[in-house]
Amino acid sequence: MVDEATWRLTREVVECVALAPVQVKGKADPVSLWQVVGVSSGSGTAVPRAATPLVGRGDELARLRMTFNGVVRDRSTRLVTIVGERGWGNPGWWPSCSPPR
Repeated sequence: MVDEATWRLTREVVECVALAPVQVKGKADPVSLWQVVGVSSGSGTAVPRAATPLVGRGDELARLRMTFNGVVRDRSTRLVTIVGERGWGNPGWWPSCSPPR
């Protein structure tokens, strides 16, 4: 399940089905949720490649790609946490994980 913010960011490339809003502890209003049901058949919106690739992190990048490939193969979910100092360029690592075209 994903929340509205995630749904808005991914709706071009991920197929979701709206679920009934749920009451969540700590939230005054019910939270809208979507269930991910697949990857869109359309091309979606391409994410531009970062100007600076992930440098000096070959082992970590290989681990991320292996995890991603496992998610696709097994049609499952996994959680990956990436931690870095403020300003280290965290938006730049994601395109480095994309499979080569």
